[in-house]
Amino acid sequence: MRRFSKHFVSIRSWLCTAFAVLCWPASIAHAGLNGYGVFYPDNSAGGPALDGFVTNDLRLNFTGQLTGVQMVLDLTSGSVFQSIVGTDTPPNPAFFSVLPELEFDTFVGLGAFESSSTDATPGFAGAAVDIGLFSRPLQFDTAGIDVAIFPPGGVVIDSGNLYPVARITLSDDANGTFRFLASAGGDISPVIELPVFDGVIFPEPATAWALCLGAMVLGGFRGTRFT
Repeated sequence: MRRFSKHFVSIRSWLCTAFAVLCWPASIAHAGLNGYGVFYPDNSAGGPALDGFVTNDLRLNFTGQLTGVQMVLDLTSGSVFQSIVGTDTPPNPAFFSVLPELEFDTFVGLGAFESSSTDATPGFAGAAVDIGLFSRPLQFDTAGIDVAIFPPGGVVIDSGNLYPVARITLSDDANGTFRFLASAGGDISPVIELPVFDGVIFPEPATAWALCLGAMVLGGFRGTRFT
């Protein structure tokens, strides 16, 4: 795995913080889904298993009843962190003291990043057929994600603000594309496509690439090197 100098890591951390503050929420002209954000929690509490990984939290703003979320992560390099004791749904916080990396595992959920929420564990409807190809199977592994989720039976989710739907932890050499859509308010949103750069899912492509380029230039001036 590639390793960055401390200079580049600090610049990238600053960029992540800036995006969380400046790019939330990204507005969407849609009756149901009307905003989204990507946040970057500090995963250092996860211990050495998380060294070289970046955690991305996807949150949604929506009006009306949420009936489903579809997402596809296609990587051209790097990998998805998958704890050997974790699952594809929110972990039980009772195990965090013994297995701290579980808190920052990769999973999808509804309304919470831990299983203590009554609606956090979603149902699975297979692959994201409204984003990818119908022939693609459900995927949730170290190579990528292709999944469609919906609220469990009997759970009604009416409107949400900063509503958690996924925690995705990526290696710091992960690059590719993350796409998602949501069904809310009786309609399906457009597909939102976001770039993945060195483990970070950026919330707005044009600005993201501009800032990434700026970070690399600044890093170069400060003597940043890959080792």
